Amino acid sequence: MVTNRGGLYECTPGASSAWCRQAVYEPGTDQYYPPPDWWPQAWTFKGTCGGSGFEGNRLTVVMPAEPVHSSSAAKNATRNDTPITGVLRCPLEPGHELPIQAAWGETLTIDKLPPCNYQLIVNAPDGYRPLKTPAVIAVTEPRGQEVHFEVQFAPPFPIEKLKAFPGVKVEVFAQGMIQPRQMAMGDNVLYVGSSAIPQYAGEYGDIAGFIYALPLDPATHRPKGDLYLVATQQIEPHGVAYHHGALYYATTGKLYRLDHADSAYKDPHPTTVLNFPADDLKFPLPLERNVSIYRRWHQKHPLYFDPAKPDENKIYTAVGIPCNICRMASADDRYGSLMVYDLDTAAPCWRKASATRWAWIGIPSPMSCGSATTIVKPPGRIRSRRSSIPKRSTG
Repeated sequence: MVTNRGGLYECTPGASSAWCRQAVYEPGTDQYYPPPDWWPQAWTFKGTCGGSGFEGNRLTVVMPAEPVHSSSAAKNATRNDTPITGVLRCPLEPGHELPIQAAWGETLTIDKLPPCNYQLIVNAPDGYRPLKTPAVIAVTEPRGQEVHFEVQFAPPFPIEKLKAFPGVKVEVFAQGMIQPRQMAMGDNVLYVGSSAIPQYAGEYGDIAGFIYALPLDPATHRPKGDLYLVATQQIEPHGVAYHHGALYYATTGKLYRLDHADSAYKDPHPTTVLNFPADDLKFPLPLERNVSIYRRWHQKHPLYFDPAKPDENKIYTAVGIPCNICRMASADDRYGSLMVYDLDTAAPCWRKASATRWAWIGIPSPMSCGSATTIVKPPGRIRSRRSSIPKRSTG
């Protein structure tokens, strides 16, 4: 903990902790690289020094200035009176949420906040896309802590510039989700995975890392306008699948299941189904850098249940090799493979596929899965059976 410019700051543990000793990351200032500030990558603001001047804990939310219209629209531009709306939720108090509404450029202060990892969700006013939300805002102290958060937006997506094939209509279905990836449909609830990619996020730090739940209107099958976070602060929660009323989602290291998902997504309590290699054995790469960075590489696990076999309780997935160019020796054969997990089998058992079992277009070939897991490793490269590819008509 340090004090600087009237604020209290804590060095963020992990890969960024070494930055706390460098002047360029001096907390609370942007004198070296204005703007954006660099210090939030190394420090966490914990509040102000001395008397707080408010009751309990305070969250200050700063809304951005009114967006600048494009040059073509600027001639007839009128003031944007559409308010910025959203919600602040505390997972410790299911069903209790604080609606947020503010004008462009307005600053909101919310006092009397008890300790909680709050979920801040901001909607997309007039199509402007939230850049830093949803966000998890940690209030850790019993009182006197002030947390500062600045909302940012990207311009509306110019969907009119997309050129679709004749008869195909492209429209925006939902907004407000960062880095959406695989989707799965429940009972009038759409579940969406995400990809965190912090090393590419620049000033925004560790973005995404969420599993989203998007309730749909049963009559229109369109979003109702609410957005819920089933899981937060995860490493590459890319894959999602829905099976027999349960939501399955995968992170780098684990496969989770949320039973009765369509009624439990507002107050989720998922269970761990199994560990992927990153959480099972010693990670195969040398820890020359922060291991969490390597754990993200090619460890997005897509999930798939065979729709032709609705009663089959087997989930298909894949595990990449956590490097781009390397020779990796590991005791875990699951790296670089396509797999089938038998969810009815309690004890794990491994069986390598024979050389005649190949994969095509990322889906394992048909097989008899007598063990808990069947590993599909094509010999040398992924190939397809010649009979599986339809012949092109020669006229």
